[in-house]
Amino acid sequence: MSRTKEFEPNIVLDKAMHLFWYRGYNATSMQELVNHLGISRSSLYESFGDKKELYVNCLRKYRNEYTEQMLQKLQNTESLPLTLEKILKYIIEDSLHAKQQLGCFMINATLEFGGEEKEIAKIIEENNNSMLSTLITSIQNAQLKKQINTRYSAEALSHFFMNAISGLRILGSTCKDEKTLEESAKITLEVFKS
Repeated sequence: MSRTKEFEPNIVLDKAMHLFWYRGYNATSMQELVNHLGISRSSLYESFGDKKELYVNCLRKYRNEYTEQMLQKLQNTESLPLTLEKILKYIIEDSLHAKQQLGCFMINATLEFGGEEKEIAKIIEENNNSMLSTLITSIQNAQLKKQINTRYSAEALSHFFMNAISGLRILGSTCKDEKTLEESAKITLEVFKS
């Protein structure tokens, strides 16, 4: 007779995601995962596979939850300039006031792995492609409404904004000067003005 699981897999996956998000893959040992998640090593392997499989599932969970929220905001906005401003303000607030400096899990994974691990690189690429595609469509629509300038193509502005988000996240992980972060965001937004 097999034992029933004594834990909720979604809760455990959420805890693992936050641990990897905070510490990174390489700095997190299996023993730390077992201790943090409160389940046995055998249950961990049985339910989630090895450390890499668990990490991959955590990245997917992040994408399905956090990236999707941002995509929904971009797709459903009436004012793209205001939405872009809110995204940058959120990053600044998170950088300055979060209890734990997590940053963006996808950016953290990119910095830690680059393209070394194919499965992880594929998830990051899919994440970036869906973000880029949504940004392009949203910017094209905003350009038609004359909310955003047409000096640059929607593709160029989308790449620029993704780069700005990444840069602001990385800057915010070390710089705690609100004025510096706000000036960076302000200059980013200036590029979009019509």
